[in-house]
Amino acid sequence: MGTFQRTETVDARQFTGGLENGTNLALWVNSQGQLTETRAEYHDAIKIGSRTLGERVRIRTYNWRESAFVGDWVILKQDGSFAHMSDQEFLEAGYSQV
Repeated sequence: MGTFQRTETVDARQFTGGLENGTNLALWVNSQGQLTETRAEYHDAIKIGSRTLGERVRIRTYNWRESAFVGDWVILKQDGSFAHMSDQEFLEAGYSQV
C-alpha cells in the first residue's frame, strides 16, 4: 500500500491584540462565515473578581463556541469552516505562508 500526504491551503489570520485588530478579525470572520453561520465579535479584557479575562475574539456557530486570545490564529478552511489554534499549535501543524 502506498504512502500519501495531504496538503491543505488555508486562509489564516492571527489575533495580535487591540481594538482595531480584534474588530478587523471579527469583520473578516463575519464576511466569510455566511455559509456556515459563523459569527465573531471582539471583547475587551474584563476583570472578574481577582482574575482577568484577556481581550479576545469570540467565534461562534450553532454547535461551536471558541475564543481566540492574543497570539492565537483563526483559520478559514477550504470547506468554509473555521478553526482556532494557539500560536504553538499553528507552528506545529506545519503551516507556512505562501
